[in-house]
Amino acid sequence: MKKIFPFFLLCLSAFSLSAQLRFQDPDTGKWGFRDNEWNVLIPAIYDEVQPYFDTIIAVKKDGKMAALDIKGNYRIPLIYEQIMPNLSPFPSQFGYAAVTKNNAQRNTWGMVDSYGKVILPEKFQYVRAITPTLLVGRVDGDSMLQFHNLKGKLLYKIAGKKIEPIDIDNTCFGVDGIDHQTRFYKLDGTLVYPADPKSGMWTDGERTILRKDNQWGMVNSKGETVLPFEFSGIKNGLKGHFIVEKRDEKYAYGGMGVYDKNGKVLIPVAHLSIVPFGEVYRVHDLSADKNGIYSAKGTEILPAQYHFSSVFIYEGDYGKNIPNSQPGRYISATNMENRQQFLIRNDGTIIRPEGSQRVTYHSEIHPLIVDLIPPDDKQMPQKMAIDFKGKVLLPAEYMYLDFTPNPGVLLGSKQATQQIGFISLAAPQKTEFVYDYRTRFSNGYYRMATGRTYDLYNPQLKRVHSGTYNWFNEPNRDQFEQFRAAKKTKEKLAAVAFRQGMVYGEWLAITESGKEFLLKEPEKKPAPPPPAKPAEPVEEVIMEEMPIAVEEAPPPPPPMEVDEAEQVFQMFDVQQAPEFPGGNDSLNQYIGRNLKYPRLAAENGIQGMTVLKFVIERDGSISDISIVRDIGGGCGQEAKRLVEVMPKWIPGKKNGKPVRVQYQMPVKFRLE
Repeated sequence: MKKIFPFFLLCLSAFSLSAQLRFQDPDTGKWGFRDNEWNVLIPAIYDEVQPYFDTIIAVKKDGKMAALDIKGNYRIPLIYEQIMPNLSPFPSQFGYAAVTKNNAQRNTWGMVDSYGKVILPEKFQYVRAITPTLLVGRVDGDSMLQFHNLKGKLLYKIAGKKIEPIDIDNTCFGVDGIDHQTRFYKLDGTLVYPADPKSGMWTDGERTILRKDNQWGMVNSKGETVLPFEFSGIKNGLKGHFIVEKRDEKYAYGGMGVYDKNGKVLIPVAHLSIVPFGEVYRVHDLSADKNGIYSAKGTEILPAQYHFSSVFIYEGDYGKNIPNSQPGRYISATNMENRQQFLIRNDGTIIRPEGSQRVTYHSEIHPLIVDLIPPDDKQMPQKMAIDFKGKVLLPAEYMYLDFTPNPGVLLGSKQATQQIGFISLAAPQKTEFVYDYRTRFSNGYYRMATGRTYDLYNPQLKRVHSGTYNWFNEPNRDQFEQFRAAKKTKEKLAAVAFRQGMVYGEWLAITESGKEFLLKEPEKKPAPPPPAKPAEPVEEVIMEEMPIAVEEAPPPPPPMEVDEAEQVFQMFDVQQAPEFPGGNDSLNQYIGRNLKYPRLAAENGIQGMTVLKFVIERDGSISDISIVRDIGGGCGQEAKRLVEVMPKWIPGKKNGKPVRVQYQMPVKFRLE
């Protein structure tokens, strides 16, 4: 695979590439972009494409680079050898990109905006965007940095080699001078502290950060000390706050603390790492490797006793971004001793209902799903749904709950081995638990199956189609293209099916409204035969005909009868895969609660992945457990013990009937 060339997000627009994918022409090897219905947005004519943007696609062809929108229109023309919108150490170029038509030559860099408009001509060796309204460039051999506005007009010059950003705000910047000294300036080009140009770093007009004896501090406009001169670094905290950092003479880490703008200590300097999080501070105790939460006033909201992780929302299931998701506003906190999890919001709210071991978030408008602590380790946690105020929306009588795009509807079942249904939070008593299993297509449609009867629900959870089929699935590329070519309707293709009695090449198209159309594979015209070559004269040979003895072949052996009830199927052979009660999340919780790290493995620092293979029987019980991969130290045997005492699984199904399925499961051993 070719290395993706460096190109990042240029600017925001009204379009999104969340449902778009790059594709490769197998004949030419060129790349293009398509949507999830295989409509070609950008033809496969490029050597490389960058598929990781939200709004703009970067392409490369014949050694040249360009940027396009999702309609294929050029935002930056295909004339540049290199496009660099993200230049270290700056985290962003504020919608601008450095460009060059000849990367091998000096003084050939310029700057363009996200629509390709040239702001700075290609005459610089060094270019940057300092703020959304201030650009800088330097010509090789010139000792002066040139500062320009958005029209490319020269505003002022400062002697120096390059710009040094500071971790406070965009009101000041540093210049690495010709004498290897760094001096800091305001956006108008004047020094932060004219009295001592080498000491001033930042000012807002009322306060100024200065350096004395190689330590940073802060003074006010009267010259009074606000922050003592004893810190190795100062950066912005919450509004009106400053996070300070200490290091000793050997630059060993000495800790962090928080002061307000008047010099009041909010969080004393300690062996901590402190990061603003919404309206509060995330505090990491480096000595214990645990996390806590402090308020803007410096009071402890959550002691530093937990492991924090980001809240991840997988949006690909819906085919669209989940509205109001905002997972960045939340942290998942885990007590490493008992593996209980809960949520923290960035306003300091702790979301941990009484008796819960896990709280699952989906969006600001969806309910929260709560797993309750089971009475013992052999039972699975029951689940309930609550709103953000703690009001119970569904009582703790469900073994399985999952979100849907509709905040008022959840998927679930009351028993681990029973059927599932759509649960309306407004009328849960009316739920019909009738489906054996469900699949969510990438276009947002749900396939709900009972035996060989399939119901199709649209993303709004309205049932649009129902029927009995041998096969019912999501469309592939060929089916999308064939459906469009048939032009039977203006509706979009939602699903495809195959019914008993249909011949090879026939299939059923199910549209977004549930209409069904029969399609046949187009007949391929036979290739014309190659032109006949003129016959060459052949010497005629007369041979005497001899009788040929023919030996009769023995009759084929009768086919062996296979008892399907006893046959062990592979995962790809079944229509519904076996599932641990409550799904993979519950399986991970079960392993986390019950895994006992073998003493021999712990003493010898053994870590890694074991793999087990076993059969899930028709009643959900487990048999034929074997260790496929072992890392030693007793880890394989411990993983096998975990499987032996597992509760019954939801069995796999083939043609609507439970069957025996072989399952392979990894178990990870990691020392904390």
